Amino acid sequence: TAANIWFSLLFTCPLLPARFHDAPVLSPSRLSVIVSVIMAGFFQGALDPLFLELAAEVSYPVSEGTSAGLMTLTYNLAAFIVLTVSPSLPVTWVNTIY
Repeated sequence: TAANIWFSLLFTCPLLPARFHDAPVLSPSRLSVIVSVIMAGFFQGALDPLFLELAAEVSYPVSEGTSAGLMTLTYNLAAFIVLTVSPSLPVTWVNTIY
């Protein structure tokens, strides 16, 4: 969504080498970070039921609980990997992952 792109522009642009930019595209102020996180959370939370319904329709012969369970397992495994790996990475790489 646009909120995710906005959040990404707040933090990735200052990490680029100086030859690619003179100043950040967006300055990461406290208010802009708070607003972008709230908007991203709202829109992603609103889209979760649609993704679960789409997964149930695509995997029709399988029950809805199975497809929802697999999606939840995938989300949780990805979050576990990111949270496990991120402490061992440099700070600049962590901003790129998120």
